[in-house]
Amino acid sequence: MDKNKLLGFLFLAVAFWLMTQMPKPENRHVPDGPGPSSATGGVSATGAATEVGSQTAQAPVAVAPAVAPPPVKAPAKLYKLGVPGQYEATLTSNGGAIQQVRFLGEATRFRKYDPALLDKLDPAATADLLQQLNEAARANKGDQVRKLEKQGRKQKMPLQWIAAAKNQTTGKFDAKALLDAHNDYVINEGMKRPILELEFDGVDGSLPFTLEEQTEDSISFVAQVGNLIIHRRYTVVPNTFQIQHATTLRNVGKQKIDLGAQVLYGLGASLPTVSDTRSEFQNVGFYSGQRGWTGRRKPPIFKLHKMQKEGGQLMENAGGIHWAAVRNQFFAVSLAPEQPTSGLVQGKVFDLGTLDHRGESEYGVLGRLGLNTEALAPGAVLEHKLTLYAGPKELKRLNRLKKATGQKLKHQDLVMQFGFFGLFSKLLLMLMQALFGLVGNWGGAIIAMTIIIKLLFWPLTAKASESQKRMQKISGPMKEIQAKYKEKPQKMQQEVAKLFRENKVNPAAGCLPILIQMPIFLGLFFMLRSAAELRHAGFLWVTDLSQPERLLYWGVNIPLLGEFFNVLPILMGLTMYLQMRMTPIPPSADEMQQMQAKMFRFLPFIFLFMLYGFSSGLVLYWTVQNVLTIVQQTITNRKKDTEPVILPSSSKKKKNPAK
Repeated sequence: MDKNKLLGFLFLAVAFWLMTQMPKPENRHVPDGPGPSSATGGVSATGAATEVGSQTAQAPVAVAPAVAPPPVKAPAKLYKLGVPGQYEATLTSNGGAIQQVRFLGEATRFRKYDPALLDKLDPAATADLLQQLNEAARANKGDQVRKLEKQGRKQKMPLQWIAAAKNQTTGKFDAKALLDAHNDYVINEGMKRPILELEFDGVDGSLPFTLEEQTEDSISFVAQVGNLIIHRRYTVVPNTFQIQHATTLRNVGKQKIDLGAQVLYGLGASLPTVSDTRSEFQNVGFYSGQRGWTGRRKPPIFKLHKMQKEGGQLMENAGGIHWAAVRNQFFAVSLAPEQPTSGLVQGKVFDLGTLDHRGESEYGVLGRLGLNTEALAPGAVLEHKLTLYAGPKELKRLNRLKKATGQKLKHQDLVMQFGFFGLFSKLLLMLMQALFGLVGNWGGAIIAMTIIIKLLFWPLTAKASESQKRMQKISGPMKEIQAKYKEKPQKMQQEVAKLFRENKVNPAAGCLPILIQMPIFLGLFFMLRSAAELRHAGFLWVTDLSQPERLLYWGVNIPLLGEFFNVLPILMGLTMYLQMRMTPIPPSADEMQQMQAKMFRFLPFIFLFMLYGFSSGLVLYWTVQNVLTIVQQTITNRKKDTEPVILPSSSKKKKNPAK
């Protein structure tokens, strides 16, 4: 199979796959009223909070508890614990759990909205426009709503603000309060189901705890239900997003206490992000030693859409659980037992009761980890030690996670969700992080990484290009052989193969670089679209490398292109077209193959539409890669080949002017 045909097939396969990964197009629906109410509620990406109902997921095995029912719920008391300048965890006395985690770091990826865009907005004018938009939505003035929404998008207001103003048609809407609110990203924001919520037979997250002790880096709570005393302790680990947790259950009575099949620990909720339009990264996952058909480690994933199809939740019993996590595109909450243990992992999807900027319902994902247990004998003590990570999906941080004993936790890198080409994704991410340390900019790091990858494969691709160029040189003798042995196909193949061998031409040489580089590209694709480092990272005119650049707003929603003009995908398409124009068609190609090769040259324009809505970081890599390939092909084309053609029949050199 010649290079052009293989290249075409690979491009078509990748194009079909990319179609399944394309971000959803913008929905111009303007709702007539508020979104549907939610039984479980929460806070959406719009920042609008909704009330949480009393619905509580039950343990999979119901056993009559041997403890007395908990006392009447008292008003919750809140406590703070964290690392100054890094994060602040808010703990609640109800359940003795973590209500939320707020990031305080200076890096832009820890901000809720892009600071570069907020700095360009006029606060007074922005608040006035949002207030007008809300009033128009309340009055059901569709034309005015669309006009004001276009103005907001043109000014590049956060889409969450536009959604909040457009959809909050009941109660008071305060645009100024929306703008004045802090811009720190908060995990589990507004949720009433806290992180490390404790549940087992007879006890749920509403059990009131009393503060036992608090220091600068730790806090502990205590509660008693009948003859069961519960201690919960949290200790921060400096310079990390890691919290060491221990829950201790002590039976002070004279009878066994049946705790049920598992002691359940909540993972909190994963909330949607604007850039993850397909909710692909919003899920619950865990790892207990599973491997795929290739032998690679493959953590099971409860995806949002899959849970919706299965009645709203999924659960799985497993042995040797290393960790369980709930996550979205850029952040994760991971819980790891002190030792791999048997238990249950549960994921549940719930309606947030709000609409996003496209007018579509928003959903959250809850996760829980259950550790298998038995009845607690009189005087017995059960202790669960857990390592909690609540932070960005950064490979370097996850690889540093340790147990309370100081031992390194294994397989935490799988939380990144890199997929089949995870090995390449991790290597490329580590390379990009190292280059960032040198150049100080993530866009520059991507360009430097692309150059290094190109230089690494330069000898291989150069040899393939030279072989293809020399193949053009022997096109004359090849046609003579084809004409001479037209009636003897077997003899013709033997003579053509001999011609290739004598002139050091390998017809498959052009395929090898493509096959080798494809896993690297796919590994890079999975890495760049979920690398927290690129969130709100600017480069030249791009303000956020994790999203499309959205350079100019052109006011209309064009199919496949959306409402914003992006430069990088156009540059990528043009450079890919030039690259394919410089790739010669094999002289041995028949009429059909030549027609296919010409058709494949239109693939760049298909890829332009495919990648138009993808992250700027990925498109930047592809554009630079195309430019470097054009440079290499130009060098190859200008290099003169003075080696004469050797004819197989006479084994004599035939003069043939270099092309």
